Amino acid sequence: MNTSHRIFVYLLLNLMVISCAGISIKGKVEDGHYYSPLNNFSVPLRKAMGLRIQDQNDADGGRVSFPDDWGYLEAITYVRIPAADSAMFTATETRDQAYRTFISEYAMPVLFRSVSNEAEIIHEEFLGESSSRNYFAIVNIPNGSVTVDVKTNKRLDSVRGLLIFDKKGFIYMLESEMSYAVNPITAASNTSKQIGRTLTTLQNLKDSMIFK
Repeated sequence: MNTSHRIFVYLLLNLMVISCAGISIKGKVEDGHYYSPLNNFSVPLRKAMGLRIQDQNDADGGRVSFPDDWGYLEAITYVRIPAADSAMFTATETRDQAYRTFISEYAMPVLFRSVSNEAEIIHEEFLGESSSRNYFAIVNIPNGSVTVDVKTNKRLDSVRGLLIFDKKGFIYMLESEMSYAVNPITAASNTSKQIGRTLTTLQNLKDSMIFK
């Protein structure tokens, strides 16, 4: 199975799991940290009202999401990079293409456009060099938020920041919801300041993770 097919399978699996309400988790929670079932990373749990953990995995990848009662969500998707494809992550050009492929061909159609056909990337940029290379994007998912507008009884739009990178043989996608109960925004009202704040949130999430 090549990298592209592998990514597709895991993202499809993850999409089905999001609705399962996480009766039990595959990973481990200990001393205020979540440990992935593949033991490839750990991340501290943020303090939030009604924080929940929803995860799923197989032998080569998985996803964990952390929604709360305010409609804010952070998530981590991770996929093992096959040894045959590891060379593509050593050169900037091929690495950038792999990151873009992860978003455009799989995350968008499988995770986001399955919620709304109008989901689209509204901002993207590459950051850093060499092992510090990251792909940062903002995706707008109409009616894709877990928060419902009490006046219209419709879900708010989800405006979500994404950070893609590779680390120690895995490709990762971190997510941070920008529109939630106490901070509702739309793609049209999104500002450069909010984009910068979301990038900082994602970078802080990455920096808080311990990779093994």
